[in-house]
Amino acid sequence: MKNIIFCLTTALIFVSIPFLAKADFNKDGIIEVPKDFDRFTSNNLKGYTKPFFTTIGQGAQSNLYTVASYDESYSIGMDFSLSSTLIPNSQKVYDAELPAAFGDTKRMDNAAYVNGKVIRNISGKIEQPTIYGGPSNAIYVVSPVPGGDPADSIYKTIAFNEGNDITTMASLPAFQLIIGLPTRTEIRFRYLGAPIEEETISNISFIVNQQLDHWLNLFNEEDKMALALNASYQTMSLGNTLDLSSWAVGLHFSKDFGDGFSLYSGLQLENLSGKFKLVRANGYNPDFYVAGGDSLKSIIEIPKEQQIEYMEHVQARKEVEKNPFEEVRLLKPLSFDIESFTNWRLVLGASYEYGIMELHLDLGYASQPFLNGGIRLRFKEWKNSSQESSID
Repeated sequence: MKNIIFCLTTALIFVSIPFLAKADFNKDGIIEVPKDFDRFTSNNLKGYTKPFFTTIGQGAQSNLYTVASYDESYSIGMDFSLSSTLIPNSQKVYDAELPAAFGDTKRMDNAAYVNGKVIRNISGKIEQPTIYGGPSNAIYVVSPVPGGDPADSIYKTIAFNEGNDITTMASLPAFQLIIGLPTRTEIRFRYLGAPIEEETISNISFIVNQQLDHWLNLFNEEDKMALALNASYQTMSLGNTLDLSSWAVGLHFSKDFGDGFSLYSGLQLENLSGKFKLVRANGYNPDFYVAGGDSLKSIIEIPKEQQIEYMEHVQARKEVEKNPFEEVRLLKPLSFDIESFTNWRLVLGASYEYGIMELHLDLGYASQPFLNGGIRLRFKEWKNSSQESSID
């Protein structure tokens, strides 16, 4: 279990810099995983990690804005924030796929003990914990049925990986460079990166906020209210293991109550997508198999420069030949499309500005409710030449 958490953390949470140097990449820049992953198929790993990717995606699209009122001047500053999410019970479990023959009473009889009850002849899928969940439920092959699979069949008792009983989870910290333009536009830029062996894990974000109400004559100046559009695009990558992108677009509103205190709110549509891939040690190589099938070629059909790798693959297959999942028996990669539970969010927050400093704190309602807080520093602000000449 520790190896599984390590590999996922290595690929996704690169703030844990001391652990990153331990990542084991193959020659193609893909993380090679240990035997702990023999319990996973690609689909099951996708279900197990989907809430984790949701946390990463939500954190990436947090702290895009505070108040919706932007000055008609040039400015430069920075912002640092942290976000923490609350994991709902619905994201602590997923439907794990079962081996094809499970539930076929002509071949075997199985049972699981779930929530104090014994369930027999389970097929298709069974509820198991995600990375944030609790204990898992093993499925026991009670006994071979007459005329069915023998006792040493590959369809034996199987176990699933447990969760980690996590209720709250921190997202990646957000360090932002902020540039203000006299068009009442704000541009934010984020970058976090770290070298891992010969690869680099990086997170790049570009955010634009544009005030709208003065164009539409929505409010009187004395109302001290503002409405703005926000848009964001972010990417995260690690070699050929992780290729993730997300975007968000929304509107935010704020009201200034004087003495530096403001309230703000926003409604945002967002999306997360990408690819995630891990390979098993001495894993599947299509060059070793008959075209269009899963049958190994004879070693005499393998070029000499690949024969050592071929023999290592054959030996590795023997170690998992009794695994009930064909994907694992063939040592195929763990690969899936990244998804998130979150498609939209509602934000309510408060801001206090004193001098060059702004403190902000907001609550958000999304598939994982969250709390985000930070501090902004405005280092310099200057008017454009046309404004200065009009003042003169």
